[in-house]
Amino acid sequence: MGVVVQRTGLTSHVIRAWERRYGAVEPERTEGGQRQYTDAQVLRLRLLKRATEGGHPISQVAQLDMESLAALIGEGSEEVGEDGAGVGARVSAGSGHLEACLAAAERMDAQSLREELMRAVVSLSAPVFVTQVVGPLLARVGELWEAGSMRPAQEHVVSTAVRQVLDWLLGRYEAPREAPLLVASTLDGDLHEFGAMLAAVVAADAGWRVLYLGPSLPAEEIAVAAERSSALAVAVSVVDGDAGDPEHGGRELTSLWNALPEGVLLVAGGRKASEVAPAGVTVVKELDSLREVLAAAAPPQEA
Repeated sequence: MGVVVQRTGLTSHVIRAWERRYGAVEPERTEGGQRQYTDAQVLRLRLLKRATEGGHPISQVAQLDMESLAALIGEGSEEVGEDGAGVGARVSAGSGHLEACLAAAERMDAQSLREELMRAVVSLSAPVFVTQVVGPLLARVGELWEAGSMRPAQEHVVSTAVRQVLDWLLGRYEAPREAPLLVASTLDGDLHEFGAMLAAVVAADAGWRVLYLGPSLPAEEIAVAAERSSALAVAVSVVDGDAGDPEHGGRELTSLWNALPEGVLLVAGGRKASEVAPAGVTVVKELDSLREVLAAAAPPQEA
């Protein structure tokens, strides 16, 4: 609820009243009774807030669909996608946060960097946050580091802040026990964990339970974790391997594929994945593709 309050500008009292009296949204509930809102529901609440601020009684607008709401407040229904967000907003939503993060990294201002990342988390949906802020931020930092324009200490400031915020974000998800489970990690010798962390966030946002193991685990350990947790899928990021043995990553990925229980989906991403993945491993190049793969792999929900 606290995140929804921050993202909508509504008070928790108003949100509950709109739910109870007008059926504006119908959030799911955890086993402990806590409300769980989807990104689409958060966006709906934001549109309803703008409509009421424009003089429209909540009793008259609470049951409007997303296109009607967008048209009512002047967004233009032709620009509203399935999630109700305008095309222009989706394209540019993360750009301001990205530039602010880069400026904070340049100053080595760790506090401002974390604060900006947190502002992005609460103002954007998780998919937009990872694809328009974190992903581009890490890519840009890598480019600047390789070009000699960013010092190692600055890169470490960014890595630490991103890791802290992603840890926090993962901790905010609470999927039901019956939800499918995904194990995320990197292969032995590969310390670049952000791809695996972002995959974990995407899976959690898609309604999966996630077992995040951290970086650099032998294939056997990842396979054991998948078996004992009854995982439906495993996601690994393949960026680097043993510098003295360029074939190491490929062997580890093949070993993992062979060791996994039958029927477990193995998804590999990262810059080396397509080079070393054996037949049968699903390679994804974009986080949006991972979401589609997981949607197809998830068992159908009971009516």
